[in-house]
Amino acid sequence: AYFCTTFLKGNLYRIDLNDLSVMNLGQITEMGSFGVYPDHKNGIYTSSRSGHIWRIDTDTLEIKDLGIAASEKEELYRWDLHRMIAHWTAGKDGKFYFTMHFSDKLFRLDPDSQTFETVASLAPRGDWENTPPQVQKGHVFDSNNVLWYIVMRESCNTYPGGIAHLFRYDFLNGGEPEFMGVIGDTEMTCGAICHVGIDQNDVLYV
Repeated sequence: AYFCTTFLKGNLYRIDLNDLSVMNLGQITEMGSFGVYPDHKNGIYTSSRSGHIWRIDTDTLEIKDLGIAASEKEELYRWDLHRMIAHWTAGKDGKFYFTMHFSDKLFRLDPDSQTFETVASLAPRGDWENTPPQVQKGHVFDSNNVLWYIVMRESCNTYPGGIAHLFRYDFLNGGEPEFMGVIGDTEMTCGAICHVGIDQNDVLYV
């Protein structure tokens, strides 16, 4: 079956791909929420603009509120208006790591206990520490379990802090974020990114 949410009313739908029948499971979130993310235990996750994380059991269709992520006030534009899951990736430990829009935090979700916790801050360091409020735009682990992620402003203005910056962060081994450069070349830089991915050869795709 295929599960999706709607942008305007926040309803959850189940579509049977065999007979194309559609089941409306009701409103689970506010207007403007999006993104559905799977685990490996017949569960999918979505969220609300207020930070609630929901788990939907694809077998029983039970919808469970797991609590609020990024609940502590952050000095980021739209923190109080637009806080939902932005990006999601699997770790080698069988857990899932996700970020929220307009939050500097990285969260880890355990599908066995159905709980999540804050594990790191992805706020810029060093020369970029005081740049305007940032948004994480994708993250992924390499074969050494080092996290690679992109930080950019919500707007796409090409000035320091406005273009997409690439970092790597070995936080699981006590490392600190390392700035790896901007996304682009001497003639053109990137200011809007949807996802990042990595292949078995540790080649990063943006």
